[in-house]
Amino acid sequence: MKKQVVCFLVLFFFILNIQPFTAKNAQGNEPLQKIAVIIDSPEFYHSSYTDDILNGFRYINETYQIDFDVFQLTNYTLVSRDPYKISYTYNGSETNQTLLTELLIQRNEYDLIVMVGYELRRSFDVSTYPETDFLFYDLSGESPGFEGEGENLFVVSFKENEQAFFAGSLAVAEFYPLPSKIGIVGSWNGDARTRQLIAGFQSAIFRNTTNVDISISYVDTYIDQQRVEAIGTEFNNQGVELVFTALQANNTLIMLETFNGGDVVCVDLNQSTSVMKNNTRVLSDVFKHFNNTQGFLGGTATFSFTDNVFYANGWSSPSLVNDTMVGLYDEIISGDLTVPTEIKFASNTPSFTIFLSILGIPPLLSIIKKRKK
Repeated sequence: MKKQVVCFLVLFFFILNIQPFTAKNAQGNEPLQKIAVIIDSPEFYHSSYTDDILNGFRYINETYQIDFDVFQLTNYTLVSRDPYKISYTYNGSETNQTLLTELLIQRNEYDLIVMVGYELRRSFDVSTYPETDFLFYDLSGESPGFEGEGENLFVVSFKENEQAFFAGSLAVAEFYPLPSKIGIVGSWNGDARTRQLIAGFQSAIFRNTTNVDISISYVDTYIDQQRVEAIGTEFNNQGVELVFTALQANNTLIMLETFNGGDVVCVDLNQSTSVMKNNTRVLSDVFKHFNNTQGFLGGTATFSFTDNVFYANGWSSPSLVNDTMVGLYDEIISGDLTVPTEIKFASNTPSFTIFLSILGIPPLLSIIKKRKK
């Protein structure tokens, strides 16, 4: 199979009458006037994601006359392989999101501080600043929990498993019959977002066939060119023909350059066969909610497959994308389809091995009983 190199854009709206907002307090504050947006550097998030976020805030500025300042961290530096321990330089000094946020709080210029990116899930305690309102955008997990979560925090998260299930369903439609060997590469073994992405993609594959060998590898760091290249080379040597990436964008770009055995399917990246969140649409819905309530409200908003807008890039047929989306939408709405959030079983265990293991259980129990007698 040849890599897709021609990208098109399909925009499809799924909007529910019930908006996915859960408020934690009854009354809004004063209408928002000025907000600060902290976003990672292009080296960390790909430009299409960043542009979509900024387009959302430009729309908010024009529609609700809310001014915003963007603080973009630059010169990403890996300081540890331990998850969530990362540092940056900002204006020539080493810092991170927490330190930068503290500086902005001290300036006392903003009604709301927006921090973009799911890594912030474990790196900032909002209870330390009860007089400051925060919006955490694009976090993993259906119900993200925060120590000290209260009225000064609004969380926007996504059902990543549904997004990945959609990517897997498109892969089945695009490449059916599926190749016998599929590779999956995730960011962190055990990370909530990684787990949900892999579970969703796997579920779409296994829904259509179990006659496939799926091999899962993890980078277990942020941007690591050598590690990703090694995984891509291993996939090539294994004869893998299709790869799904649940990675930071730059790692996916490295995989695209390294893996030459077939196609790469991913989420949130427009350089491969992918599906994407429409961050502009989601942000506009969130701030419409704030505007309707006359100010910031602490709470949560979890966007699922059915109330988010997806872009699909690189697929060969626009009608295929639309037909697949409509079919999945109907199944989820009717309750006929529930997308798992956990990886089903060890990825590269052949079916016959599982079968033999099951056959071996009765004799083993018989031996144990005899020994007890």
